[in-house]
Amino acid sequence: MTHDSVPAWIDPMLAKPDGGRLREGPQWAYEYKLDGYRAAMRIAADGTTVLTSRNGLDLTAEFAELTGVLTAALRGRAAVLDGEVVVYNEAGQIDFGLLQQRRARFTQDRVNLFAEATDDHQCIHTDPERARTGPFGGTIAHGYLTLALAPKFLYETVEIEVLQAGVNYGLNKVRFPAPVPVGSAVRARVRLLDARERAGGVEATFGITVEVPDSDRPVCVAEAVVLYR
Repeated sequence: MTHDSVPAWIDPMLAKPDGGRLREGPQWAYEYKLDGYRAAMRIAADGTTVLTSRNGLDLTAEFAELTGVLTAALRGRAAVLDGEVVVYNEAGQIDFGLLQQRRARFTQDRVNLFAEATDDHQCIHTDPERARTGPFGGTIAHGYLTLALAPKFLYETVEIEVLQAGVNYGLNKVRFPAPVPVGSAVRARVRLLDARERAGGVEATFGITVEVPDSDRPVCVAEAVVLYR
């Protein structure tokens, strides 16, 4: 490794069960679990920064504003930081929903790409001019585009320590109570409804509720079944 190269990848430290009892004493310290995206920040001596998720996905471009923020403090030293990417709301509280909205905004280009992939070109989705005089006052995202984000929401909220593969097994129920206007950002709440052992793994059922800020109705309610092996 050259002096200016980015440090090698390290596995993030994940929380482990403590048998139900926290150890006490001056030799022990504890950190709070922050509600964000777990990430490793690898910084080279010249300030080159690579931000990587716990599963090895490159997040550098998505959170470009974080690159270079520690260059001056490190004074030419390389470093690896293991932490959480979080967003604070106006009250100074960590808000995971705001972080989700940053990554899940439905632009017209995104909706059009989904229309191309599924051959669903209804004007309420793809024609802003015609949709302006339609029932929703503008274009809306396909309901199934919202549903297609279910794996993303599970990835962001569910942490599996030992995993070879996660396979989408199906859906128990799906409803789209309200539309998603194009330009909106969505966020999701996820609950574990059931988990049972199957041959070679675990079948888990999650309740997923997708919301648009300032709406009194969810835009998607679904039960997703995933097989973890």
